[in-house]
Amino acid sequence: MSTFIYLRVADGANSDLNSAEEACREFAARRGWEVTDTYRDITGGMDNDRSGYVRLKEAIAAGEAARVITTSPQMLTRDYAEGRRLARLADEHGAKLYGVWGDFSLMGADLAETDAAMAGRTAVPHVDEPGDERVEVRVMLTFDTDAELVFGNRTPQNPLRVPAVDIVRDTGIPFTELPGARLTAVVTEDPEHGQRVTAYRRA
Repeated sequence: MSTFIYLRVADGANSDLNSAEEACREFAARRGWEVTDTYRDITGGMDNDRSGYVRLKEAIAAGEAARVITTSPQMLTRDYAEGRRLARLADEHGAKLYGVWGDFSLMGADLAETDAAMAGRTAVPHVDEPGDERVEVRVMLTFDTDAELVFGNRTPQNPLRVPAVDIVRDTGIPFTELPGARLTAVVTEDPEHGQRVTAYRRA
């Protein structure tokens, strides 16, 4: 079982790939993992037929990969459905996915955590607390890995964009069925980031 690195950029910025590879190799070295191979692609993250990415998935399916290191979930893929497929493939063949930048150091612990990481953040479980007030929210549409919500003073002209994975995790509604969904949620004011929506429930 081996350790692989996967790297991707949308344009020809090889310097960015070199910097990313250095970070991944340092991550592996700190854990005593020897890197077997590095796969690179220069293309967009919605292209799931990238040669390096395809070879990486073949290595996972063959049981050759104990772990895959990248810099962030979006470097693997920006396609939500493909992210799910990759998570399942890794889970089925005992491979772990690791990201070295941001909050993604244990992306592949299980499918739920990988889902959260692929959506661009680590989801934090939230339960209602005393004083929390639930409001009705509606998912207007989805965009890439985000969902746009309308509620209160958030109109269709001024929706709030949130990570769709939080809604999927809390409600079990498939990503493709989110547009138009009516829910309740807890809305709080975050002094640093503005409005924050958590604890989604089906209406």
